[in-house]
Parts: sequence; structure tokens; C-alpha cells
Amino acid sequence: RMLAFDPEGETITIPTPQDAQALAKAAGLEMLVGQRWAVAILRVKKLDIQGDQTIVSFHNPESQLEFAHPWPQPVIDGPKGSSGCCLMNALALLDEPGEWFQDYPSGRLYYLPREGEDMTRTEVIVPVLEQLLSVEGSRERPVHDFCFEGITFEHVAWTRPSHEGLVTLQGGFRLLDAYRLPIAGLPEKAGLENQAWIARPEAALDIRGARHVDFTSCTFRHLGATGLDYEWAASHCRVEGCTFSDIGGTALMAGAFPDRGFETHVPYLPEDESEICHHFVIENNLVEYATQEDWGAVGIAAGYVHDVNIAHNEVAYLNYSGICVGWGWTPLVSSMRNNHITANYVHHFAAQLWDAGGIYTLSNQPGSSITHNRIEDLIDAPYATNERAFYIYFDEATDGFEVADNYCPEPHFGYNQPGPKLHIGHNGADVSEEIRRQAGLKSKPSN
Repeated sequence: RMLAFDPEGETITIPTPQDAQALAKAAGLEMLVGQRWAVAILRVKKLDIQGDQTIVSFHNPESQLEFAHPWPQPVIDGPKGSSGCCLMNALALLDEPGEWFQDYPSGRLYYLPREGEDMTRTEVIVPVLEQLLSVEGSRERPVHDFCFEGITFEHVAWTRPSHEGLVTLQGGFRLLDAYRLPIAGLPEKAGLENQAWIARPEAALDIRGARHVDFTSCTFRHLGATGLDYEWAASHCRVEGCTFSDIGGTALMAGAFPDRGFETHVPYLPEDESEICHHFVIENNLVEYATQEDWGAVGIAAGYVHDVNIAHNEVAYLNYSGICVGWGWTPLVSSMRNNHITANYVHHFAAQLWDAGGIYTLSNQPGSSITHNRIEDLIDAPYATNERAFYIYFDEATDGFEVADNYCPEPHFGYNQPGPKLHIGHNGADVSEEIRRQAGLKSKPSN
């Protein structure tokens, strides 16, 4: 756990690590910082070793972003202690079988073999590409009526943190700029104290301007950032019977998370609603071991969308939240509505971060529902600074949902300024055995 976080000096103080002198000379040393519901990956500029404490400073642009943005920042002396951090990307840190390091600029790879591995016979795959597939149409002329069936998409790199660091706001979206307002309040939100501009994470497969572009019985694995991303103006699409495994960021993403020049707290309601992703079916998919590189990413993420059905998926083994629908932190009318999260099985989540939910929602989404899901095995994150992790988390301004007949060991739900049309019915351990049994995969994906 960190000892101090100094926004003025732009430094973090940590206990002096073993091999500190060797680490101080490491050219590519990085620090991963856990900050509530997100992470930062910061390139280390200097280690100032002072006995049993070491003061760490960082390169820009990430240093300025890390210490200027108000949310989320690390916690010092929270109810369960201070935020955690770790050093990465140095030869001196190789101490367990299966770990590897690549030297720069030589490119030489160092690897500690696992028990039984014979390096004269081992196949080694080194990803280079950061994208495998891009489908790009327009609103007027969408790419349409394609089905990708039974294809395996695998081995994609992700190198952005090593070039410019990574400071995220939430869900894997990196900050471009962020700061605290000198006087709180904007026309869209009277109490808003901070501003943030974000950029969408890279994706192995990116779909824009499309209709009826489907993925059936496909496999997505060993992918560096987002797996499959329906980014813009996509409609009537289906992802069914697929497996997502070992994904660096979010496994499956859909919809607008307004970025670049659009401040992220302003409700998104474009004049031409064909920009919005809508009428999606995400069904019978297995999502496991996503969020492997960016712990603050999620299993399935949908932003500004409408008429999306997320049903009968199994989502498991995640460092943050499971199924997340909504964006914007706003009670105002936007392009979100009629979204349904039904009969999913979410388990083993919140392994590293907190302020999490097995199912997580944001903002006003009229006509939506969360029903017949099974949510269990909420992990006690080892470096959490508080107890804010929930089976279902209705985060800021969640409204318009009917929530009933969801199984969880107890109705341990989180609420952050919910709206008046959030209706909570019967949920908990005494929901019928049939609902519990039928949640999750209808059949094992055939890929």
C-alpha cells in the first residue's frame, strides 16, 4: 500500500522495495496504481530512495493527468487502509515462473519457464497487431448482413501504457484532460465539481456504421485491450454463443461513450439518433478472465444505447464489475432506454477494485429492467480501501429500471442518488430455485 500521494509535488511515496537500487536504474519501469474503481499505469521517471521509504515521480503526459484529475484518485488511510500499487516492467522483478520481460531498445526477451517447459520445444507467440478487424460503414450506407461464424480471433497486442502511460476515468476509458471546477455547477448538473474528457480504448475488432453484423459461435482470446467493440451507428446486431477469455480490457462493448471533444458528464442526445447503437441481442456468451491488463475495465459494457437485451450470459473472474449498462451520471433525458439485463450468471468479480457491481448501472434509462439474474461470489479485494462492492450497484442517477427476482446471497445493493422510477421488487437468496438454475448459459458455446 502507498504511504503518501502528493498532488502538488506529483509524487507517490511507497515502502522501499527490494532491489531498489537496480530498479532505480531500470529504463522502462512502470507503476500500476489502484484508485477506487479504476487504475493508472504510470511510467516512472525517478525513484528517490530515502531509507525505508521511496518517493516516486513520473513522466508526462500521465503525471499531470494523474495528479490533476479529482476522480478517481487513490485513498490514503481509508477505512481498510491506503490504496495499493505495484512496480512493473523491469528485469529485476522477474522472480516467478511464467513471468517475462522485454528489454528496450535491444528487444531481447527474458522468460522464467514454468515447471516442465522445454524452451527448445515451446511455441512462443509474440503479438504485434493491435487490431484484427475493422468494419466501417456510414449512417447513410451501413455495412449490413454479415455474419462471422465459428472464427477464432486471438493474439492482439496493446502497448499504449508503455508509450504515454494510462490514467483512466472508469471502464477503461483513458483521460485526455480532467480537472476540478473552481466553482461547482454547470447548466446540465448543478452540483458537478469536475470535468473530464476521455478517449475510447483500442479494440481488437471495431464495428462502426453497421446493421445486422453478427458474431455467432466465435472465440475471442488473448486480446490486449477491448475484445469486440460496436462503437457507433450499429443496429439490429447479435452476439451469440461466443467465448471471450483472457482479454486485457473489456470483453464486449457497445454504444456511445462520448469522447474527444465531448465532456463526459453532459447527456448525449444527438439530433440524428441513428448514431446510437440500438436493438442488440447479446446472448448465451461465456465471458471469463477479462480485465487482465486494465483492471478497471468490465465484462460486458453498454453505454448510450437503447433496446439492448443482455441475456443468459455467464460473466466471471473479473477485477471490477460484470455487466455495466449506462453512462453520463445524469438524471436528464438522453438516448438510453428500454435496456434489459435478464437471466445472466455473474460470479467471481471485484477481485482487485471496488465501487463495483456484478450488475452496474448509471443514469436514467426509462423502460429498462434487471430480472432473473444470478449474482454471487463477490470477491473481497485484497487492497480495497472500503466495503463498497455490491451484487447490484445503482450508481449515480440510475432510474427507470424494474429490478426483481434476482438471486444473490443477500440483497446487498449499492445506491448513489437513484431516481424516483427505480422500482426494487423481491430479490435475494429466497428467489425461486428455478430462476437460480436457469440463469446463465442456455447451452455451452460450441466454439
